[in-house]
Amino acid sequence: MKYFEAATKILFSKDFYLTGKIIPVVGISGPIASIIFYFTCSFQGYWDSIYLRVAGALITLPLVFYPFKKDLTSFQKKYYDTVMFLILPVYFTFMFLMNITATYWFVSLMWAGIFYGLFASRAYMPLILFPVGFYLGVAIFMLYTGISTAIFLQTFGIFTISWFSSLVLGFVKLITNVFYIISLESESMRVKADEAEKNRLVLESKNAELLARNMIISTFVRPSILTEVNEGKDPRSFKPRIVDKTILICDMRNFTPLTSAMMNAEVQAQFINKYFEMMINPVFEAGGEVDKLMGDAIMAVFPDGASAVTAALEMRRRLQIYNKQLVFAGLEKIGNVISISKGYALEANIGGMQKLDRTYIGAAVNICSRLEHIAKLYGLEIIITREIFEDLTEFEECRLVDIIKVKGYHKKMEVYEVYAHSPSTVVAFKNKMKDKLQEGIRLYFKKDKMEAAAIIFKEILKDMPKHTHNEQKVMDNIVQYYAARCIDRFSQLDKEGRILNIEDGCHDFGAGTMKRDWSCFSPEEMVHILEEKQNQLHKKIDKYASSRIITP
Repeated sequence: MKYFEAATKILFSKDFYLTGKIIPVVGISGPIASIIFYFTCSFQGYWDSIYLRVAGALITLPLVFYPFKKDLTSFQKKYYDTVMFLILPVYFTFMFLMNITATYWFVSLMWAGIFYGLFASRAYMPLILFPVGFYLGVAIFMLYTGISTAIFLQTFGIFTISWFSSLVLGFVKLITNVFYIISLESESMRVKADEAEKNRLVLESKNAELLARNMIISTFVRPSILTEVNEGKDPRSFKPRIVDKTILICDMRNFTPLTSAMMNAEVQAQFINKYFEMMINPVFEAGGEVDKLMGDAIMAVFPDGASAVTAALEMRRRLQIYNKQLVFAGLEKIGNVISISKGYALEANIGGMQKLDRTYIGAAVNICSRLEHIAKLYGLEIIITREIFEDLTEFEECRLVDIIKVKGYHKKMEVYEVYAHSPSTVVAFKNKMKDKLQEGIRLYFKKDKMEAAAIIFKEILKDMPKHTHNEQKVMDNIVQYYAARCIDRFSQLDKEGRILNIEDGCHDFGAGTMKRDWSCFSPEEMVHILEEKQNQLHKKIDKYASSRIITP
């Protein structure tokens, strides 16, 4: 059964198996043989063409430079198959017909079939392509000489012999490949079995000691490293690699004032540990891993965006429950910001031999850190990048909130808010206004559409309910953020008296950030300021337009 499976695997595989090992040999021997046989044929008085020989040598020559040990590219495989198809069936058939009475070329065509069966990349190719190539050579011969179709009948005998030779050698090669594959698999299985047995013996001998150590180490070391140790590997020998990961950073707000009020060290430690326990457990439950604790911040790594968002939502829900307990006890609530990004990062052991830390460094981490700081400006709790948004399927409680550039990166990125954890009234309002807000944001970043965007933001502010716990605050901070942005832009006109457009169609947070002094205004105050700025803008535009009128 395994031989049949191996044969099926070879027939339907795109790999060249043993053929790949002889391609450079074909590239060397093909051109040399082609030129030598030209002089041999000419010496014996047979018809030959130096032009055909040189052409054959030139198209075969690139095979010399094919990699011997590496896998071939798709183009290299196709090129090799094409060369074999043109040289052996087509080329040899044409040369045979030009010397049809010569026994030498009769034998040469039979050898062409043998070589085609031997050199063909897959066993079924002689069955199909050899007759196609043979009769293509016959057709070329007829066009070249003008001989009638009777040549088809005259060549049928030699075609049958050559084709049979090609099929036999193709079958022999298939059998050879089958034994080659089985031997590789057997060797691979033997090596794996030896390795497994070796690991089993090592683990059994150290099992008792490891169990005792693991209970201690697992508290201080990330699970993936502990797994490497349990498997008998040395984490210090980990080879650096570039990986595609999702990064989550969760940072507590007002950490210093909160802990400074706790004079007792034990109370501080209990408070911090209680908070971290709430934040860390959802990470592991969602399939992630905590990379490091940075003061009051947590950096976690996930395989995809969906699992990271799941963890973030659960982190916020648990914090909301804990905050209710704090408020009931007359204590101040805890706030935090969660940012999530995705991309390539370096995974490596960083540090010295006295202290190593397995961590991630790179663009995805830096962008996530930048977003965490920007989220505080927005007044939002969970923000994600476009790549994370694309990982979410059928997720309604998510919306675009900004298009930005961050320090150190010139590429624009879309920032989204996830708000499924918010109170039902907030979720309902944001869902209701999502399409309108998205339209306002799109207009905001378009040329000469700033005022149209401001009208939309003003309409949303007018319809916005009061904040659940503070009537001086708005329910949706991002609308107030854009209203403040519009007010700021209304005071900036170009030489033509028009509002200056947002440069590059995004907010550049690498060139200085906007202060959050607008958050102290109520929705009514923000609407009033926006309308005042619009009126001032229209007066400026009218004044500018009147100054441009040319009087006779």
